[in-house]
Amino acid sequence: MGIYIWLKVVHVLAVVIWVGGITTIAILANLFSRDAVAMGVLGRGMIAAGRAALMPGSIIALITGIAMLVVTGGKPPFWMLWGLIAGPGSGVIGGVFIRRTAMELVAVLASGDAGTARAEALRNRFKMLTTLNVLLLLSAVLLMVLKPRF
Repeated sequence: MGIYIWLKVVHVLAVVIWVGGITTIAILANLFSRDAVAMGVLGRGMIAAGRAALMPGSIIALITGIAMLVVTGGKPPFWMLWGLIAGPGSGVIGGVFIRRTAMELVAVLASGDAGTARAEALRNRFKMLTTLNVLLLLSAVLLMVLKPRF
């Protein structure tokens, strides 16, 4: 087997860890978005998972994806370009917007204001952002599996 297949194996495993982790965290966070204690624990878990698996997975996916492009040569197809947009896009959505919203939500819940309009607005924003993030990553996975030619 050539280098390309090994790069692809590492790439797919990294994507599974990264996208699977993001999806799992999004599901858990939305299930527990009314519980300040659970959100606090989940927030600490998200930071730990990010450092231990999600960030390394995303970086390895990026490096191996670029390496596969170099090995094969030529112009990158649309699906590959979309992956190069979706990955960093997910990082911005998660690292900036989801993180900020989650921190605000935990603070509101911890203050005992779980039933307020502000708490509900934050829960709704949190759900929208996590859903958007997961859909963005899944769109990249779908395009990489189908490899459409435009």
